[in-house]
Amino acid sequence: AMSDTVAVMHDGLIAQSGPPREVYLSPCNEFVAAFLGAANIVKASITGRQGGAGRFEIEGGGASLLLPLPDGMAEAQTVNLVFRPEDTSIAMAAGDNALPCSIERLSFQGGLTECHVRVGGTVLRSMLHGAEHVERGSNAWLRIDLGRCLVFPAKG
Repeated sequence: AMSDTVAVMHDGLIAQSGPPREVYLSPCNEFVAAFLGAANIVKASITGRQGGAGRFEIEGGGASLLLPLPDGMAEAQTVNLVFRPEDTSIAMAAGDNALPCSIERLSFQGGLTECHVRVGGTVLRSMLHGAEHVERGSNAWLRIDLGRCLVFPAKG
């Protein structure tokens, strides 16, 4: 439970403030996203452009996603893709904008199962409905709700 307004502080400054739902769903940066709940952060490079979308190549993963290209971002730029575990799903068949993964760990939690998957060299979290069944060690596809995937310029 939270108040009507929250402020997230970072290095003694307010990084973002507003209604809890707004701050959670639209964090202004990676710090705020990670501070308010679990967030997957994946390094990627913009490798091409298709209209208003960009092709984002996942670092070390040999996989890519086609996402809306935020203003001010250009080809060859390194970025961080940020999305929450609840904004993902696991599929056993390939599909558009799905990342090949291997299932490393499962933690059944009643209504949900926390699933740790490896995409290239990165381990990501996915929250699956408790009725969905996947096997540890199997290969699958991680699907991300692209409307909920945020893109931030990578630092350093």
